[in-house]
Amino acid sequence: MSKGVNHHRTSVRRLFQGNRALSLGAGALFLASAAGWAWRKFSPELEIAPSWPGKTPHWTSSAKQGVGTACGPGSNLWFTLNHGIVTEVFFPRVDQPAVAQMGLVVTASDGFYSEEKNDAEHSIEYARDGVPLYRLRNTCLAGRYRTEKQIFSHPRFPVLLQKTRFVPLSGSLADYRLHVLVNPHLGNHGWLNQAWLGDYKGEAMLFAEEDGHMLALASSAGWKKRSVGFTSVSDGRQQLR
Repeated sequence: MSKGVNHHRTSVRRLFQGNRALSLGAGALFLASAAGWAWRKFSPELEIAPSWPGKTPHWTSSAKQGVGTACGPGSNLWFTLNHGIVTEVFFPRVDQPAVAQMGLVVTASDGFYSEEKNDAEHSIEYARDGVPLYRLRNTCLAGRYRTEKQIFSHPRFPVLLQKTRFVPLSGSLADYRLHVLVNPHLGNHGWLNQAWLGDYKGEAMLFAEEDGHMLALASSAGWKKRSVGFTSVSDGRQQLR
């Protein structure tokens, strides 16, 4: 969530990824030093998103059901889980949050709108003892869908991996669209994070940068649409409602 200045195409505080009308897909959240990315080369044209500067950024709930990282010294990324979603990602230190929230939104052609964080029953479990992988299951309170996720940190790189399966409980898969909302808090704050749409090696991604650090969000299923905007005024949630 940034209150930032110039951004590519649209910007900044909450990254909205959509529409994935797929039952199975995998996503990855990459974090790195901005010095290694030279991020501005991805955004030659700078614009400001609608409704600048947006509303005051805030953190998610402090309650946690899961805390994770990779085994071994190769990855300096940590994450927390609650309400069926990723609630924070920490990088490059365990005391420095980089993401405040990453969760799914489900919509349908009949006007249906549901956030798995608020509109579903949640369950969480370890894959097995000694394995640093969580399994999350979120069942829609209205009986329309279920999401099944496996979340873990890459053992050698600062990458958070999420494998997602979407199961329609009412209607068919074609009736629904699956979206991802990500709230960047690079530099341990929401202000001044800059976000933009871009591509890396031919893959469509979303990027954010602040305070010498950067994140990128990608999906193996690809993105039908992408956007970035100011929290609570022009972000993905406002576009979908």
